Amino acid sequence: RAFNRVAVDSLVRCVQRLNGQKSFYVGLVIATKRAPRPYRLGKKLVEMSLQLRTSVGTRLAGLDTLSNDAPSEAELQRFKVPLNPVHM
Repeated sequence: RAFNRVAVDSLVRCVQRLNGQKSFYVGLVIATKRAPRPYRLGKKLVEMSLQLRTSVGTRLAGLDTLSNDAPSEAELQRFKVPLNPVHM
């Protein structure tokens, strides 16, 4: 519950691998959900995923897809989602 309170309404940078290439995108965390299936995060088995609002819609992202680096200006420019909850 504490993680959910901190994570919701945060901007995150995630990586997506397509054909061996890494593609980064920015998303707004709108909820934490139970993952469809458990996955490994280091030595732990995790069952949590983040529901993100991205420029193309909503998607589930595992915690293993999060990036430690700040988003670039280009990634932020592609992120065209209103941040005010009234517009969601």
